[in-house]
Amino acid sequence: MMGGAKQVINDYIDEQRASQAEWLADKGIIQAKDEATGQILTPEELGERYRGNPTLPLADNELAGAEAVQSFVGYEAALLVLEAATNRKKLVTDLAEFKEEAGKILSQINTKSPNALGEALGQYGAEQVYKDLGLKQNEGFIHRYHGCDNMMDCQKRGLVEIEHKGYSNNSTSLSENQFRERQGSDRKNKRWAARMKKKAPKVGQASNRKGGPYQQKEQQLWQSILDKDGKKNHLAIFTNTETGQVRYF
Repeated sequence: MMGGAKQVINDYIDEQRASQAEWLADKGIIQAKDEATGQILTPEELGERYRGNPTLPLADNELAGAEAVQSFVGYEAALLVLEAATNRKKLVTDLAEFKEEAGKILSQINTKSPNALGEALGQYGAEQVYKDLGLKQNEGFIHRYHGCDNMMDCQKRGLVEIEHKGYSNNSTSLSENQFRERQGSDRKNKRWAARMKKKAPKVGQASNRKGGPYQQKEQQLWQSILDKDGKKNHLAIFTNTETGQVRYF
């Protein structure tokens, strides 16, 4: 796939820089100011400054391949597998090996988020559930920082919001945000949809934020959620990172 390999390399390097910057800022280890306004950048804003600077520029005839590889379900988890596999020069094929190989490289990077492996394993488990339930990726969903993990379409139930977790035990907990809104709740959905509606004037504008520029199909998805007061189906998937057991509700 022309451009696909370059995109994987670019995203791998890009995400390493951004995630480390976000984690350091979130822990208060570093602070960064916007030179124009003098305001302290949030971890999200700082991470966005690191994204969108490709190490390997793409030629025009490589853009389609680059977009295709980014659209793969589980692409973000695959980047972590790539990190482990390239370090060990071998192919990672199952959950146990995935955990072992990814853990080795993560242990060598002390600035990496301590939750990174659990999050990646949670996504790995979620992909198995997607297949079991016959879910199809919703074309309007783009993964944003602090947003839900995924939006998929179910032939029987319609739109489904997905949260996937990787825990070292059998926990099935979903967190609450600063507004005391639980992940996947109608209240959080409605507030996020209203927030996304405010981004409509920025549709199509160049951006290095996670997920790239805002898109019209993305706006249509969140408008449909806003019209329903945030109500939709919700799927929570929990992967025990010690045993590999995956449960969903």
